[in-house]
Amino acid sequence: MATGRARTYSRGSASCGNRRTAAATIRAAFVVQIAGLVGLLLWPSPEGRFASLVAFGIGFAAADTMTVKVMPDVFGMRALGAIMGVLALGWRLGAALGPTVAGSLYDVTGSYTLVFGAAPAGVILSWVFFARATSRRRTPPPTS
Repeated sequence: MATGRARTYSRGSASCGNRRTAAATIRAAFVVQIAGLVGLLLWPSPEGRFASLVAFGIGFAAADTMTVKVMPDVFGMRALGAIMGVLALGWRLGAALGPTVAGSLYDVTGSYTLVFGAAPAGVILSWVFFARATSRRRTPPPTS
């Protein structure tokens, strides 16, 4: 069931990305993710957590879909397989280490506040990296 929802959100972000630039869609997705994570801190009720996690999931699905769309534009097609492999390794490493670190911090502090409080900073940091990687800086032609 969750997979079907993720596909629906991904299709929605893909169609949105066709109307707007992929970079703008990713920026909007980052904003939705950050809002969802901040919502976890501000509304600790079960309903608030549910709404926050739905918002985060929608933002994540949109950003994930658009990231794959942007990669050929940023890096070209020649090394796309290697680059996607490195990205997949990083994603899997984060999926393995994230819960481990979060659980360890919970064991030490007895609360998830630190973990969920740091999560928006992580999304903002990834947004900064994305913006730097996709910005097209034009170098002036060499002068002779």
